[in-house]
Order: sequence, then C-alpha cells, then structure tokens
Amino acid sequence: YKRAAAIKEDPHLSQFACYRLGVCYETGTGVSKDLSEALSYYNLSREYVNKDPSEGWPGLRDSLLEALGRVNAAMSPMSQRYEVTSPSQEEPIDGDEQETFFGHAGQTSAAEMCELGVRYMTGVVHGGDDAHKMDYCEAVKCFRACLAKSPDHPRALGCHGYCFETGRGEARDMERAIQMYKRAVAITEDPHLSQFACYRLGVCYETGAGVSKDLPEALSYYYRSLEYVDKDPSEGWPGLRDSVRDALRRVVLSALD
Repeated sequence: YKRAAAIKEDPHLSQFACYRLGVCYETGTGVSKDLSEALSYYNLSREYVNKDPSEGWPGLRDSLLEALGRVNAAMSPMSQRYEVTSPSQEEPIDGDEQETFFGHAGQTSAAEMCELGVRYMTGVVHGGDDAHKMDYCEAVKCFRACLAKSPDHPRALGCHGYCFETGRGEARDMERAIQMYKRAVAITEDPHLSQFACYRLGVCYETGAGVSKDLPEALSYYYRSLEYVDKDPSEGWPGLRDSVRDALRRVVLSALD
C-alpha cells in the first residue's frame, strides 16, 4: 500500500491503496493506530476517486464517505458528530416527470427497478465491468417505483433509506432513514434482501448517527448483513462484503481497546 501511495506518476491509480492504508491506520491493523494519518489517507483517496472513479474499486466512494464520517466523529466533540459531508443535494423530482417515469415503470418488476436504482446511485453494474451513469434523482425515482409496486421490498427500503441518510436525491432525514432500515430488517420474507439495511443500521449504531451508540448492536447487524451477503451478494450493494468485513474488524478491535 505504501509503495503504491508513494508513486508520483498517475497518483490517482493509488486511490484504493490510500483507502486501505486509511483503514489500517484507523483500526491499528499492521501499524500503530493513528486517526490523523487515517484521515489524511482517506482524503487523499477521495481526491483521486473524484478525479477518476473508474480506477478504484466498486463502491469505493461510498466507503470513503463512511470512513471520513467515522474518523471525523471520533476526532470531534459529540455536538459535532452528526455533521457528515455528503454530495450536494439534487433538485426535487418534478411531479409531471415522476408521473411519466412511473408510467414507463409499469412493465418493470420491483426487483428490476431497485437494481436500476442501485446502478444510478453507484455507477456500478453488478457482476460486470460496465459503468453506469450516476444520477441520484433517477435512483430515487427507481426506489419509489419499486416500493409503489412492493411496499415491503427490503432492498428498496434500505437503498431509499440511504438516500435520506446521505441527502442524495432526498432531503437529509436521519429519523426517516432509521425507520426505513428497521422496517427492512423486520421483514421475514426473503430476509437476505435486507443485507444493505442491516449494514447501514450497523454503521448507525457504531457511530451513534441517529441512534444511541451501541457497539454490540452494531456487531449484531454487521454479522447479520454478512450472513445475507454470503447467501446472495447480488442483492446488496457494490463492495458490501468488504465494507462489512472492515466494519466487523473495526468494532471488534474497538471492543478490545
């Protein structure tokens, strides 16, 4: 990782190495724990991702935003812990445009609408090397269309909740995000579809975002998410398995401190 991060020619190619170095310094894995150093590498990785996201790793931008939120929270007073930087909020969806969209969505299944929404959110097509246009407003339309067809679709509830959590395509609303995550994980039919909602609830309990900080509760949701990812990784989020494993390592190491 350090060798990659030190190369000056085409430094944006080291975005994943910089992120992993950040994880190592955040958790004290292989190096002495140093949150300032972790923050430095995370910011460097974000700079390179913004320059060319195609040279990184699926879901790397989201992983970085979460990592920056965690480290900033750990280094800041409690009163500042809910101010996490997220992408600029999109314009509200026009009513006529939404009606037209839902009309076209009539022939598409709920699962297909949700998958399309994930592609719009992440720019990643699951199981392939093709990139997809990123558009948060289009993603929200897809999640809304999915939930209109299937109100208890766990994956769509988790993904739409993430829009409220991060302020992507929806006004930021942590309370509503938590409600949608909890609704998703409570659904017993096809519970593996809630793998992303379980992960996001784990993040919230780990960081104290929208709920009281509770590491055992975070650990419980992370393990549950990993169980569902192992059952069917196509129903989650790009890079979710790696994110969950990193999260489990963080929480376990934190419990040992």
